[in-house]
Amino acid sequence: MGTTPDNQENVMSEAENTAETSVEIVSADVVESLTRGEVDMQVATAKRYPRSIEKFKQACLTLATQDAEVAGSCFYHLPRGKGIEGPSVRLAEIVAASWGNLRAETRIVGASDKFVTAQGACWDMENNVFVRSETQRRITDKSGKRYGDDMIGVTANAAASIAFRNAVFRIVPLAHVKPIYEQCKKVAVGEGRSFIENRNGMLDWFQKLGISQEAVLAKLGCEAVGDLTVGDCLKLRGLATAIHDGETTAEETFRATVPGDGTHGFGKRRGQHEPAKRPGGPAQEPQKNGEPQKQTASEKPKQEGVKAKLKRIRAAKTVDELTRIHAGDERKTVKDAVRLRLEQLNAANAKEDKRPDPPPPLPPEPEDQEPPHNAETGEVEPDPEPKNGRFGF
Repeated sequence: MGTTPDNQENVMSEAENTAETSVEIVSADVVESLTRGEVDMQVATAKRYPRSIEKFKQACLTLATQDAEVAGSCFYHLPRGKGIEGPSVRLAEIVAASWGNLRAETRIVGASDKFVTAQGACWDMENNVFVRSETQRRITDKSGKRYGDDMIGVTANAAASIAFRNAVFRIVPLAHVKPIYEQCKKVAVGEGRSFIENRNGMLDWFQKLGISQEAVLAKLGCEAVGDLTVGDCLKLRGLATAIHDGETTAEETFRATVPGDGTHGFGKRRGQHEPAKRPGGPAQEPQKNGEPQKQTASEKPKQEGVKAKLKRIRAAKTVDELTRIHAGDERKTVKDAVRLRLEQLNAANAKEDKRPDPPPPLPPEPEDQEPPHNAETGEVEPDPEPKNGRFGF
């Protein structure tokens, strides 16, 4: 039996009615429940993993002071009145990414014949602080003519960015942002060194001591140079100060960071020499009973510690003694201490040379002599009277 056009229309109408009745309408209570569950989960996560203000500052400085170009994009200046300046949208993005446990968004909420309105919202999930900020931007020129569609889109995006910036800086306290903002201005104009310059300068300083870049990264627990942060550079600066002041040595500091060849990142250790070579033959190890004898750790020459060496240098009384203490030691701290002690000894010797000559010794006292006697009588003769009176005048 064939199907008539009327029957086909009836079948199609029944199918449409069935499809319409199968659509499930979700109530507002369900949507609210889902949204609340999502927010509660984010708040619980923020409470479980609270932020660190110190890590936030280091992360912001690392990103904002990468170079002069990035630092220059973190602030703005408008020539209005005496001038308006402040942190820019780029710095707000860096702050929002580094602050942590933060939820931020922006959108266009309205557009009229003359203005476009953008709204920015920021929510600190950890402190439970929420801020919403709206910004308007004109979309007409000086003559009152409305912008074209493309220009309206550009103005709307600018308004959305400004609304986002205002919302973020109302959540993150200015006390944390201002030091980063001031450092960005210094780096942008060349007064301060950028983070990359500081990082490379520290690596070069340790490289001059013979410490490889791999040893420095292993000490800090980093895999690549790009993983270093401002906090890591501060640690390296503290290590450099301790080494320079003689409180420790580079070898002692990086002893645990072995790159795999047992040299601790220093190349050959001081005092470690190649075995003697025979003429025309390869190097031979020292032998005992016909077998190669390995040098034990106790037999290897051990260099005196810096603290003990500096104590001996300060106690040296002569130049010869100072020379014997310094013999063969090329450590910079030791050489500086020897140079300073040598100047002190030379100054002391020069001061002694300028002292006046000691007074001549007193003449020896005359020996006691017996008074003259008269040869005939044996009596003591009296002293003769002076010609000019008793006192000679």
